[in-house]
Amino acid sequence: MKKLIFIGLINLMVFAAPFVSHSQGVYKTKETSITYTTLDVKQDYEVLQVITGYVETTSTLAKDSFLNAYSTAWANLAAEAYKLKADAVVGIHVEFINGADNLRIMIYGTAVKYK
Repeated sequence: MKKLIFIGLINLMVFAAPFVSHSQGVYKTKETSITYTTLDVKQDYEVLQVITGYVETTSTLAKDSFLNAYSTAWANLAAEAYKLKADAVVGIHVEFINGADNLRIMIYGTAVKYK
């Protein structure tokens, strides 16, 4: 039953993604504003490097545990973009790998600097 709930949660996130703000978002601090998108941006840019936000956790299949891991993966990606002083992260992909006793979430994209 827990595995069925987990699969349902994954399906909800995959099918709901176009309707929520994860397809394009902006991370703002006092110093910077970084755009995150699954697509491309309509500005000329220089490619900095491919970056990842990665989390591995035990597969408890609890909703709070899953959402915490998902948020942590996004925060790790944002920290990498911030370190590079990126203006945007384009072509973002999200992968969920469910092992026998663990769950891995990897979010990756290309950090870019506007010209």
